[in-house]
Amino acid sequence: MATSSTKRKLLAQQWKPLTGIGRSDTGRLLGALLTTYDPPDPSVLIEHYLSHWLGLENSYVSETDDRLRYVAELEAALRGIKGRIAIVSSGGNSPACAEGWIWNYIARFQVGATGAAAQHAKLWMFHYEATEAGAPQTLEIVISSANLTRPGLSNQIQSGWRCVVPLASTGSNAREKGWSCLPNFLAELGRASGVDSARIADWRELLRRAACPEGVEFVASVAGKHSPATLRTRDSAWGISGLANLWSGKQPRQLTVLTPTFGSWDCGAFEQWCETAAVEPHDVTSAWIGCEHPWADNWQLDPSSERALTDAGMQWREIAAPDGVKQSPLGAEHKQEDRRWSHAKLYELREGNQRRLLVTSANFSESAWGRWNQDGKLEIGNFELGVAFPVRDAFGGRLGQGEFVRHTCEVDYSRDAEQQIGWLTADWNGKTLQIGCRAQWPLVARIDVTVARAKSIRRHRVEWSNGVPSRAALEWLEAKEDTPVAVTVTTTKGESSTTPIHDTRTSDDGRLLCPDYDEAKLREAADILLEEKYGYARAPDEGDRKGSGNGNGKRKSAAGGDYAVDAYVDARRRFRCIDNWWNHLQSADENLRKQIVSDGRQLYERWNRAGESAPNLGERVAARIAADELQLRIRQNK
Repeated sequence: MATSSTKRKLLAQQWKPLTGIGRSDTGRLLGALLTTYDPPDPSVLIEHYLSHWLGLENSYVSETDDRLRYVAELEAALRGIKGRIAIVSSGGNSPACAEGWIWNYIARFQVGATGAAAQHAKLWMFHYEATEAGAPQTLEIVISSANLTRPGLSNQIQSGWRCVVPLASTGSNAREKGWSCLPNFLAELGRASGVDSARIADWRELLRRAACPEGVEFVASVAGKHSPATLRTRDSAWGISGLANLWSGKQPRQLTVLTPTFGSWDCGAFEQWCETAAVEPHDVTSAWIGCEHPWADNWQLDPSSERALTDAGMQWREIAAPDGVKQSPLGAEHKQEDRRWSHAKLYELREGNQRRLLVTSANFSESAWGRWNQDGKLEIGNFELGVAFPVRDAFGGRLGQGEFVRHTCEVDYSRDAEQQIGWLTADWNGKTLQIGCRAQWPLVARIDVTVARAKSIRRHRVEWSNGVPSRAALEWLEAKEDTPVAVTVTTTKGESSTTPIHDTRTSDDGRLLCPDYDEAKLREAADILLEEKYGYARAPDEGDRKGSGNGNGKRKSAAGGDYAVDAYVDARRRFRCIDNWWNHLQSADENLRKQIVSDGRQLYERWNRAGESAPNLGERVAARIAADELQLRIRQNK
């Protein structure tokens, strides 16, 4: 993982866990935009990522009581940032599952709304609140090879680049231009996802408020067909055209590629690729593995492409497995006992003594970089994103120089073809369930809807519109129906696909959706955590008044007339909690004030109920008094 600052300097590599990225000296998370290839795995997000990104007090554990507290805190935190975390992936089936409740709070999108496309970029963007008064908000950007899946986290070695930049109070065209193609890449990604322009515009505006780190350039691919005129503009030089722009004009040039996957190549295609990339075929080198390398089961190069690339002039250098003698190109920290395989995608550009490293999502394929079609346009199949920066040393000098038997395997390229259902989206505003779908065949006039906490699926008839994509609407009233969480559509050829439903309601019905626990039990845990957040912790039955009252340290029951002391002690604790809540409210910004007021209302409702139903008379009295005071303060805030 390479990390940039706004000042230019040569970067040295660092080994870091993916779950340790970010949140150093950062404030409260205000929003996140994440991209991944496969549909994201909700269990991975719940168990490993979300607690870190959201700054939770509790961590995921499997034990029942601690896990209950974690889930309660997680759902409360997601409720507070509902709709402001968005994940964009390729199309694909996302069956309803126990962990899928998080999609009620996290927006899910697929590319493919405007035509066939694969979302292969790995971009994470985090917007953080200032850590103190007068300090700026920050924007964190991570570009890597990591998908939001369990293999991406646990089984693979990833490459990545990260920067954290301060945000100015207003945007400027000059700062946006400094990010080269990244703002336009976001806009194109939004269009392909069917996302409303405002959602992407928010992230473009953040780039307008931030200065790009010096010496950094972005290279992106956008799925579609692009004319030479489009590619001549630096901020829309997609695919291989963008790679060519990284050269400074010096000679000789050498390009070394380290990627785990090669597409299908013939001699002519590779020579044309090199011509567009402004590098000679014999100056392109691939870092590759031998037949016995432990990564061989996961690296992909078919024999025909290997012969064609070799005949066209590509050079091959061996990646040694770390064995205590030969050094891995991934550096000295790559240990022999590390059983993960490399999923990194790295391109080393060398001009004389100058080196630049491109960290990217792009494998060495025409789908990633593009191929010129008969109409003279560059046709690209994938969305990809990379970042280039100067380095003192990369991986090329740590590759073997001798001949070796290269690993090849048979590859079924038909699996890359688009599925019958290329794009599917659904959202619900509390009144109407809206579905959009682009499919190769007509759609059956029914949908299956999965409802939160329900044991059965509900089937409904719908009428699909003509045109591409097709759209359907179903009345689904918040007051009468349960919360819909997933929808399944089917083509007349029998192909089905399921997607989570994006809940766009601005109101909060207060429901807790995690199906692992009874809702009342989850609510109780959430309420206790909220009380603890503002400093109220219920004291044990003994110990508040040692040695008082009857002289033996034991409380008298309410019937014994000693409830007044219980009420006084408990009321003091509750009033301290109210004071803490009020101080938080007075010092908060406008966005955070809404959440704090909501917390106050939740505390009021809990204490108002306790004033009626608590088993101890003293607790009932204290709760009623505190609830009245809290209600008064909430009204004062209006």
